[in-house]
Amino acid sequence: MVVSDKKILSVKSFGVRNIQTKSPMTSDSVFAVASLTKSFTVVSAALLIQKKILSWTRPVVRYLPKFRLKDAFATSEVNLQDLLTHNTGLPRHDLVWYGAKLNRESLLKKLRFLRSSQCFRCAWQYQNIMYTIAGYLVGKRARMRWERFVERRILKPLGMNSSFFSTKRARQAKKSKAGLHIATPHRMLYGRMTAVPLRDIDTVAPAAGLYSTPRDMTRWLQFFLRGGFIGKKRILSKRTLRQIYTPHIMMPNPSFFSMLSGSSLSYLTYGLGWVLLVYRKVHLVYHVGRIDGFTTLVSFIPKKNLGILVFTNTDSDSMVPLMLGCYARLLGYPKQGFLKAFWKVQKKQELRRKQRRNSLEKKRQKNTFPTYPSACYMGRYFHPAYGEIQIKSNAPNTQTCQKKPIHSLSLHFHTMRFHLRHYQKDTYQAFDPKGLMKSPSVFVKFFLNRFGQVDRLSIPLQPGISPILFTRKCQPPYRPKATSRPSSRPTSTPTSSPTSQKSVLSSSRPTSRPHPTSRPKASSQPTSKRARQVATALLFLRSKPSSNPHLKKPTRNPSERKNENKAQMPSHPKPPASPQATTRPKFIQTSKSPSQLQKTLKHPCTCLSHIKKPPSSLPATSLPTTRKVPKPQ
Repeated sequence: MVVSDKKILSVKSFGVRNIQTKSPMTSDSVFAVASLTKSFTVVSAALLIQKKILSWTRPVVRYLPKFRLKDAFATSEVNLQDLLTHNTGLPRHDLVWYGAKLNRESLLKKLRFLRSSQCFRCAWQYQNIMYTIAGYLVGKRARMRWERFVERRILKPLGMNSSFFSTKRARQAKKSKAGLHIATPHRMLYGRMTAVPLRDIDTVAPAAGLYSTPRDMTRWLQFFLRGGFIGKKRILSKRTLRQIYTPHIMMPNPSFFSMLSGSSLSYLTYGLGWVLLVYRKVHLVYHVGRIDGFTTLVSFIPKKNLGILVFTNTDSDSMVPLMLGCYARLLGYPKQGFLKAFWKVQKKQELRRKQRRNSLEKKRQKNTFPTYPSACYMGRYFHPAYGEIQIKSNAPNTQTCQKKPIHSLSLHFHTMRFHLRHYQKDTYQAFDPKGLMKSPSVFVKFFLNRFGQVDRLSIPLQPGISPILFTRKCQPPYRPKATSRPSSRPTSTPTSSPTSQKSVLSSSRPTSRPHPTSRPKASSQPTSKRARQVATALLFLRSKPSSNPHLKKPTRNPSERKNENKAQMPSHPKPPASPQATTRPKFIQTSKSPSQLQKTLKHPCTCLSHIKKPPSSLPATSLPTTRKVPKPQ
């Protein structure tokens, strides 16, 4: 669609809404506009700023005391403008919310556990979570939900009656087949265009949750072309529009820019909810939205009163070169081959991906096996921000992926399921059986603790940072039974005496070793720091003499103690000396060190384990010696 500030210049529809029903596409078909929702979040925040309820530069933590990042300095300095320009230092971390059932308050609490890949205000990194927090902040200050605020203040005044924020409503309208015409998302799976289900994105609605039609979005585009007016009423001031169109941070250029001859394109910059570009001295404003099976684009030139909308119900990466080619035609500029340059870059990137896969396959350590059976890896693994991963067993008759056998394990994360195939040692490779996951080299690595138990796994869920570590919530449920060995223990008969039974029990030994995955015995010593401090204090109080005279024990002379001990000791007659005894051990005291004793004994052992231990009454350096007893005459 081509739009001016007063009317729609051109509308063309191609293809179908659903590849199975063959229903035609129209300008009133409902799409998930995805990241085009960010401009609505910016305008909603600007409306409160104009009333001095919010501020662009005031720290967010003053409005939301629960807002915490891992970096303390960033926590105290992040403002609303930082949230809307993607320069907080956090990467995307989209898998925190993608497919998860969360509310925005719980998403706010998870921020403190997310690692950053850049320092604060150093680089542009696209972020959906921060736009969600900005919408949550607008709702808090407006004392209503963000969706309701946008419907009241923006959608209804503009007449966008076919636009809404509920995925549930979109599914119901799709089933009813009356009223709204919902476009079905599609993806290329295994070389075939396939319909995919609608993704529930209500949690991050301020970032990507709007459903709208191309005709409704023309009203939104004309709102900016008219300078923030709705009819004769100004909604956005000139100062606010200037703040939105001002470049705030540099963006990385698309790779196909380098393939174009001449210097007709400038560097990309990011304003507030919009990408800014200069093409042949003309200032372009645009944004692209992408979610499962939907791709949308809205762009306009404020000074030319000209805008373009492109909506499609499939994945597409060629929106930006297509937009530039359309503007070159509309403005009468010579062709530069934007699409040709784009497809050349795409082929080079595909070759690099194949080379990367081949290099990974060469580095693989073949003919290696896991440490334990598959059942020892099953269980629940937890991360405070990403949530829970479950490792379960696969059904024996599951489908194969890429004509290769699937391992007997599967990974369940939020509402997604992946098959795990053994790669090397304790590392597995994750495959999506539905083909929705583009990256084929997602590796899940298991780790053992010092007791030999599988207690952690790591998985690279976010590029740019180290793999995310999940810890096991409980001990492994699988404990293999001990192998039965023939026991040499004599069987006790009913007629055996109690003494014989005691001897049999004392001579018995354990017939099997504990499995390395078995639970270790709990130690009696306190493990936590606080428990150790309490135990030390109790020992100190017990050893300290009491100041109460009634609690003191009466003191006695050493002579009285000796007499008392002698009286308590039983008197036994001395046994007669046996003439058959030839040697008798005698303990002597020595001041030599163990190394000197070793030299004197001339024994090769260095542990002195062959020497009998002296009784507890003698020092540790006393050793038994022998002396000859004279024969009786």
